Amino acid sequence: MRENITLEEFRLADLAPDDRLAIGEVELAVTGSCEPCSKLDALRPNLSSEFQGRRGVLAKVVRGGELHVGASISLVVSDYLPASTDS
Repeated sequence: MRENITLEEFRLADLAPDDRLAIGEVELAVTGSCEPCSKLDALRPNLSSEFQGRRGVLAKVVRGGELHVGASISLVVSDYLPASTDS
């Protein structure tokens, strides 16, 4: 597994695409869930299915900076509200 950041006190399963996380001075935007690689099954049959829903999320860097163990983590609340599609 090639996690770049591992979080212990945050439920990643509750995040949706475009949600943003602030970790210290860094801000990340969630792009989607991280699906297990099918190559895991070459190590052991059905191994990828054991990780289904447990791999976390993928994110892109919105604001770079340094990360430190123990940095505070928070959900960034956006002022942006999508336009209404009601006619």
